[in-house]
Amino acid sequence: MADIIEEETRRISRGTRILLWVLGILILVALVLIFLMFGPPGLAETFAEPEFCGETCHEMEYVYTSFLEEEHSELETCNDCHLPNNPGAAGFIEHYAWEGVVGIRDLVKHGVGAIPQDIEIKENSESWAQDNCWRCHEDEIDDDHGEDEEFCWDCHDDVFHDVD
Repeated sequence: MADIIEEETRRISRGTRILLWVLGILILVALVLIFLMFGPPGLAETFAEPEFCGETCHEMEYVYTSFLEEEHSELETCNDCHLPNNPGAAGFIEHYAWEGVVGIRDLVKHGVGAIPQDIEIKENSESWAQDNCWRCHEDEIDDDHGEDEEFCWDCHDDVFHDVD
């Protein structure tokens, strides 16, 4: 029996073995990422809380402090504004995929000291924040409301946290 297994093992080409190793490593990395996002109870929620970044990362301290003083400080997470929050299964997947991408990006940038002193909202975050304003306040907004401005905060700059 051992001879048959050894003979079959030799038949697998070197390229196939490398491919299997790479595939195994990719699966392992995916499982670790899934575990970090959904595994430990409350981990994803902890990372999304304003206190986590505001009290852990010195770069976010002034943003967090101003957030606490603004009208939107009752929101549960920064992701309520800063990530896509579309309904349905596709929206759920989109939200958590971007949460992983943005979270890893910010963690790496923090680790290497690459977060600028004056933090500016990224273009995709800008559109997500705008969409979330409309989603939360759709009952309060007229059809022609804000047609002269690109973003809600162009007029309503007193309800958002400082970024500089």
